[in-house]
Amino acid sequence: MESEGDKVRVTLRIEPDVYAMLMSVINQTGRSLNSEINARIRDSLCTDSPVVLTTTEKVFQRIMREELSKQSKKI
Repeated sequence: MESEGDKVRVTLRIEPDVYAMLMSVINQTGRSLNSEINARIRDSLCTDSPVVLTTTEKVFQRIMREELSKQSKKI
């Protein structure tokens, strides 16, 4: 682990299918891969209590975030 000012550099290994999903999302949102990963980790850690979501709930949550993002870009 390496420190870069207010950031910490880490090496991350992820499964190819997860990487493909992330690339698909960032192509739609315009975020960098780093920003998308940070946002998703922050979202998952910033809940009042640990909640285990079903796969369907996770998909619904992702779709809602993407739609809200699209709507906010139109304004």
